[in-house]
Amino acid sequence: MASHHGGPSRNPSPAPLSPLPTTGNLDHLVSIFHQTATDLGLPAAGFPPITPANISTLSIGELILLPLLYTSFQSSVHIATALENLSTEIHDLSSQISNLDLSLQPSNLALLQASLHDIASRPPAPPPPPPNTVWPSPAADPDLPRYDMSTSPPPIYGNPEGFVKKYPHTWEAEEFAKGKYPPSPTWTPGHLDPDWRSPMAIATKATPTYAQAVAPRAKGKKVRQAKASASASSAAVALGELFTKSPPPLPQAVRRFFASRTTFEPHPEAIKIAAHFPDIAASVLREANCSLPLSFTCMANDIGSVSLLGTDLHTSASAYTPYFAPLPARLNTAFPVGNSPWDLFKPAPN
Repeated sequence: MASHHGGPSRNPSPAPLSPLPTTGNLDHLVSIFHQTATDLGLPAAGFPPITPANISTLSIGELILLPLLYTSFQSSVHIATALENLSTEIHDLSSQISNLDLSLQPSNLALLQASLHDIASRPPAPPPPPPNTVWPSPAADPDLPRYDMSTSPPPIYGNPEGFVKKYPHTWEAEEFAKGKYPPSPTWTPGHLDPDWRSPMAIATKATPTYAQAVAPRAKGKKVRQAKASASASSAAVALGELFTKSPPPLPQAVRRFFASRTTFEPHPEAIKIAAHFPDIAASVLREANCSLPLSFTCMANDIGSVSLLGTDLHTSASAYTPYFAPLPARLNTAFPVGNSPWDLFKPAPN
């Protein structure tokens, strides 16, 4: 049939047929089948032999699905093997745990009981003082920075930042401004120091009321003359203590003494000196049979001077004058000095 243009008609060409699998591809499918049967543990007698000739009779779609099916079977085999290994490991761990000897030996049990008893017998931590408490002196404030030299390493108590805000004109405030104190997270609240006692609690406990001071002690309705006399004497003593005004605490400048190096230069172990020299100084005074208080705080400034501040509020630095010579001798041997040792101690200028 002619077209309107006088030429022959053009029909669309048919789609090309899919190529048939080659012999190499068929051999590969046969090998995949045999490998899958081996992995699954299938008996060879239950299946007819698979040859390239048998596979060549399958359609293209079936040939495409065969590798996917074999791959799924192989994945199932790997998962089953992994589960079997995991089950074996769990069984081995269970056997090891069951064979452990979890019984406590008598010595270990005694140590455990002693530890529990020690924890149970510890007194609860004291509550912090009320905020905005007015202390009789800066030295009585629990925020005063101080070291406890009874243990090693020595814990540090107080709150330098809070202390200098309340007492900006103290020596501690000057040292804080120079960055001489460690960072705040390393400080333990001062009221948790075992050696610290609140002046308010001490005064409340030590001061009797007027009725307690003058009331005689009686047993029943009879008061013996001896007990009445003793009560009167106790009342007189209590009243004398009640109306006797204690001396005011000494300023820190009066309680501080220091030693300078022969050349004004900082010491590389200033923090270590501040932490350990109070204990060393107390040892020197103890060896010299000193009867004065042996508690100090120490600072080493940026020109190498080492100062000791007595924590006793009523003992001046001049009281330690007889010991100003042995203290630097021990200081110069306890820490490296190079060509710049420390001179004799002397009271701080007021």
